[in-house]
Amino acid sequence: MFALCIAAWLFGHAIRFNIASYERLKKSGEKAPQSVRGLEVLASYALVLAYVISISYYLNLFGAFALSLTPLSDPTHARIVTTGVLSLVVVFGWMWGFVLLEKIEEGTVGLKLGIIAGLLAGLLMFFVEQIHASNMPAITMPELKWESIAVAFGLVITVQGFETSRYLGGEFDAPTRIRTMKLSQWISTAIYMGYILLVMLCFTDVACSPKTGP
Repeated sequence: MFALCIAAWLFGHAIRFNIASYERLKKSGEKAPQSVRGLEVLASYALVLAYVISISYYLNLFGAFALSLTPLSDPTHARIVTTGVLSLVVVFGWMWGFVLLEKIEEGTVGLKLGIIAGLLAGLLMFFVEQIHASNMPAITMPELKWESIAVAFGLVITVQGFETSRYLGGEFDAPTRIRTMKLSQWISTAIYMGYILLVMLCFTDVACSPKTGP
């Protein structure tokens, strides 16, 4: 996970450099070379495809989890929930634009951070209890296999999302986008690393097996 966070930071650094360079070109009135502009158009289309896949993936997860504890927990109803949420996003964006979506996102991100904080607090309490009980197992490095590498590439989706700053130039200036992008990556890295370090204990036989005896 630490390696993924480093890779994400390097990607973010490249995007921040791109934001600053584009801002300088815009202020000077210069135009980027034709090859660069063509590559940017191609990258934009690739990003659209990536966003369609990413958003569909997350909304499918949301639909499945939203109904997981109800009698309607089946693929059909999960897809109905997914389609309904996606339709609302489209309607809100089409009728009221980015401002309303930004306000909705502020609320949902605040709720999500609250849930994450509660989860980390619970894991930390469990971790401290295990230390006091001298119940800390030895952690061994797993054998490196192709399946592990494939999973690592799949986990890249967990550290992405910051690249949207590149496309918010119509709403925010370059220094604001660069500063907030750095802040978001620092916060997300702290959350990911804290979660992984604390949750590792829960995937051991010592910590998760039921206690027997006094």
